Amino acid sequence: MRKKLVWVGALSCLVVGGAVWFLTADSHATPVQKTPQGANTPASANAIWTQQPLAPSSTVQPLRFTTWEEYEVRSKYGRLPGSLTGINVNWNIAANADGKLVLSADLAALFEFFLSTHTEEGLATSLGRIEEYLRGLLPDTAATEALDILQAYLEYKKGLTRYATPKDRVFTGDPKTDLITTIADVKNALTQRIQARRAYLGTEVADVLFKDDEAYDLYTIRRLEIDANASLSSVDKEALLTQAEQQLPTATRTQIQQERKTAALNQRIEALRAQGGHEETIHNLRTELYGAQEANRLAVVDSEQAAWMLRLQKFREAKDSVLRQTALTAEAKAWSIKEIERASFNPEERMEVEILESVRAQNAKSGPQG
Repeated sequence: MRKKLVWVGALSCLVVGGAVWFLTADSHATPVQKTPQGANTPASANAIWTQQPLAPSSTVQPLRFTTWEEYEVRSKYGRLPGSLTGINVNWNIAANADGKLVLSADLAALFEFFLSTHTEEGLATSLGRIEEYLRGLLPDTAATEALDILQAYLEYKKGLTRYATPKDRVFTGDPKTDLITTIADVKNALTQRIQARRAYLGTEVADVLFKDDEAYDLYTIRRLEIDANASLSSVDKEALLTQAEQQLPTATRTQIQQERKTAALNQRIEALRAQGGHEETIHNLRTELYGAQEANRLAVVDSEQAAWMLRLQKFREAKDSVLRQTALTAEAKAWSIKEIERASFNPEERMEVEILESVRAQNAKSGPQG
């Protein structure tokens, strides 16, 4: 139940934040090639605007660029802030044959990409970048249409706090009752937000910018409602979940159904292993869900993981044996353990072992958790 409350709390934060987008960056990966056009890339929408946005200027000169590097060289604002370094954005923003804007959810992603830097560069610069970018990317008519949407979008965001969950909610202390109350609060806030989006942006624009995200949010709330309903049997819950999934966009529904199948399979595998063995049955189940190639790959992973756990267990047994030797000084024990570690693992593995042993030591200090 504690896990469910945390999940609802996270969903509440999403509702306060607006659209459900997230920036993607991997600081350990090879730097990506940044291209300003292409497929959906989500971005953060957690800024609450408390001041009147500056109206974009109509005198911005169009830029001409095909990469972020070209944009940064030609932009009057210079390089993008460090927080955007390494982020792969790939938007589908274009005009039709008549020079008018083709509505796309990526337009909101573009807004949020630049608006996310308002604390680093200031709101005026963030808005200036958006106008500069759009006028360089689109014909004048389409760019003007996009900037009109931006103004309505900002007006909507200024009032987001009005559609948040109640901060003065008094809970009963009963986890089940409080969970149901929290779900109802989140659902109500999201419903108000959905209505506000259409009031500010119009039905057509709001549907394009938010419809898929709203469908997923409402599905998530519905799933929590079903899970929290103690009067439903597991069969009833499964049927209601399947029904709720039908309201999702096809790609999202397919992904969620695959995740549920994977979760169910993993639970079954855990149960089989708890009974001992059953590797052939596990392999067959994986083959049925993933195909033979992936099932074979997972079998190799299992084997490698089992071998790793065996090595780790042997190291811990040797380490514990050293620690029990009363004749050795603390320095001698530490030296002996380090030597065993060096003999058992390569440098990369030793880093992982040290982390695992640190966690193990902390858990031993804290003792059993109630």
